[in-house]
Amino acid sequence: MKWKIELILDENVYYPFIRLDEIRNDFQEHGYLGLSQLLQATIYSHTTHPVDRVIGLLGLASQDARAHVKPSYDLTPSAVFATACLQVINETQCLDVLVGRWHHGINSKTHHEMYLFPSWIPNFASQIVDPHLSLYPASVRSAMDKKPQDDRASGGSAPRLHCKNGYVLQLVGLLIDQVSSVQSRDLLELDSHHDYHGVLEHLVDVVLPFVSNARTYSGPTLRHFCRTLATSFIDADPDRCYVDQTHVSDRHRKHQAWEGDFGTFIHNMLWLRGVTFGQPASSHLSDEPPREDWFDEASKNWLSEVSEVLQQRVLFRTHKGYVGVADAGVQEGDIAIVPFGAAVPFLLGKAKHSSDARKQYNLVDGCIIHGIMDGALIDAYETGEMMAETFEIV
Repeated sequence: MKWKIELILDENVYYPFIRLDEIRNDFQEHGYLGLSQLLQATIYSHTTHPVDRVIGLLGLASQDARAHVKPSYDLTPSAVFATACLQVINETQCLDVLVGRWHHGINSKTHHEMYLFPSWIPNFASQIVDPHLSLYPASVRSAMDKKPQDDRASGGSAPRLHCKNGYVLQLVGLLIDQVSSVQSRDLLELDSHHDYHGVLEHLVDVVLPFVSNARTYSGPTLRHFCRTLATSFIDADPDRCYVDQTHVSDRHRKHQAWEGDFGTFIHNMLWLRGVTFGQPASSHLSDEPPREDWFDEASKNWLSEVSEVLQQRVLFRTHKGYVGVADAGVQEGDIAIVPFGAAVPFLLGKAKHSSDARKQYNLVDGCIIHGIMDGALIDAYETGEMMAETFEIV
């Protein structure tokens, strides 16, 4: 059977063709491609029917990869993509696809650019509990468990995924910690997204004291924390990271070392505000209010984005002192884990009908945990500080 993909031209006509041409060249050179590479190409392609974005590209995949993906026009695009995503997990032994994001390297339009999947693709962070979109039936999963790579996964160095009782996903990963406290109000409460002064004041009054004594392997600074926010929530364009030099004094200009990332931007904007990092929170405020000439168009764009990130989210702290940001659904007692094979931490909340004898969890959406994704995790595991456990996601 042959698959085809029919492209519709748009304002970004050249890049989709270039990307597809690169894929075809790789295919000719190596004979096959992994599904993860093929699914990345769906970001840049436009088709007459969204299902074609998945099944149309499968013709370039290896026969082994295609064998476990059963596309059908009778299914919704989300269901088709969910099937392909689970095959990616089985093929790559990587869980990154569950959070619905792909990170692109130097071949992308900008070096640091991050893309979200198109809107028709399911958000696995929230829909993993939906059996019709996110998991194979047990009978299908049983057949797939016989694949050789699943045997390799059982060694503990890669994801172990099993479905039983219909639609229960089992993950094996490191138990990082448990949520000990949750901020009682939204992280940012502003009447307008255009209240740029309010965003800065809130970062100083609320976020900075919370982060300044956080446990982290990358340094408990607001710069690192804001960088974590940016890489997790914001489609960041580093070219916008600057302050109009014509409106900044020589003293301020001398100390600006823009590194092209969001964390540095926030750090330096707060420096202009009079924040002295490393001092008690009470000493962070200057008598001089922020001037309008500090906020050029690029600065306003950044602050608008951080305000959208922080709106309707809350800060939380774990027993060991880690801090994070999550949607308002996070509760005390939720657990933070890093599944084997994942590049990001997951936050799990106890399922509504979970019993003490059989603990089951739901995935908490919109979560980041600051400062735990460095190589120190390996040391923590080897010294017994963090334990590997099996978690049932329902």
